[in-house]
Amino acid sequence: MKKFFATLLSATMLCSSASAADFAVGAFFSSNADVNLQLYRSDDMIHMDHLLSRADIAGRDPSIRYRNGTCYICFVDPAQTFKILSTADFETWTTQSFNVIERDEKYPAIWAPDLFIDDDGAAYVYFAKQKPSKDREKLFDIYVSRASSIEKFDFEPAQKISLADYESIIDAHVHKIGGQYYMIVKDEKIHTNNDNKSPHLFRSTAPDKNFVEVADWDMRAVRGYEGFSIAADGDKIYIYADNYSGKYDAAPPSHHTVWITDDIERGPFRAEYVESVRPMRHGSVIMINDAELNKLLGTMPVERATADIPTRTITLEREDYGTGKGHAIEIDEFAPAPKVIYRLPKKTRLQIKSIVNAYGVDRIEFKMEAGASIDINGVLKRENEGSSVKRVILQSSDGIWNIVPK
Repeated sequence: MKKFFATLLSATMLCSSASAADFAVGAFFSSNADVNLQLYRSDDMIHMDHLLSRADIAGRDPSIRYRNGTCYICFVDPAQTFKILSTADFETWTTQSFNVIERDEKYPAIWAPDLFIDDDGAAYVYFAKQKPSKDREKLFDIYVSRASSIEKFDFEPAQKISLADYESIIDAHVHKIGGQYYMIVKDEKIHTNNDNKSPHLFRSTAPDKNFVEVADWDMRAVRGYEGFSIAADGDKIYIYADNYSGKYDAAPPSHHTVWITDDIERGPFRAEYVESVRPMRHGSVIMINDAELNKLLGTMPVERATADIPTRTITLEREDYGTGKGHAIEIDEFAPAPKVIYRLPKKTRLQIKSIVNAYGVDRIEFKMEAGASIDINGVLKRENEGSSVKRVILQSSDGIWNIVPK
């Protein structure tokens, strides 16, 4: 292990002492210009301490899983659809590539493979495959390939998963909770204006068929996110996502948000910004319930996560937040984010049909410039006719939003 530790990180990084506690391990990449594998360690699912970087292991959208003392990471493989790496010590890795679907010469793109290992050891890889489009727009369907055992790697030809009423969906991720299989996908065609990034939740009693959408899921109102993944620690469920939009709730340095809940379908959800010293792009997180592996993780050097994320101000703009003409902004479902102040420029007219508390915040602050107005159905109608900035703060009590008295 000496060579491994010598090449891990710089001498300025801190070493933690051995711990008997379970750790979470996250696999991510940094940016389109840096697709080297980045691994993180966390003991609270929110602060991600950087564990190691592997220049010899590269690929977008890593999906990490664990079984019987071994961690498995799945990447997209441009040559053969996907590849799976395995390691028991984060030093020695094996790699195997798989060709499970015929590539269309005109539409060859395959994106975002997600590895899921069921309780019996059967493995499933979900991925998005590009399909023909008359206007050359990138459209995708979800496919799955099954192996009888993650150790055997006997992946079968991929089959399309039918998810009704969606023209283009990618970034499928599957997790088993309470005997049910939950799949989160990103819809690229409706609900948002910023690259149409909107999450949808499906449920099934089987890992590869019969998925039915969970209706009126609060997190459908979340904007600008992609690469959703689920982790669980006891009764707590953690939903991670990558704010690749660069807007909406002004993602912190890590680019990631985690939603915490006891009930993935009904919530309530509480959102925290993931803290890290490095950018974290589309990846996944797992709990490690293995004494030996946790002992190893507890002795490995890390870069500590950053300090708390500061409050930011975001300008509400028609192009990014809704429809309407001129200075008008119309938002059907507004999901206010934590640690964010919303600014309305001069003469901006904001109309919100409903507030969906997908982030679990209890306070919304608006800064209204001269001539700006807010109209929220069932909550308030307020206009700023003066020349100075007017602050409007809404407070939630048992799901009811009211103006905070001055």
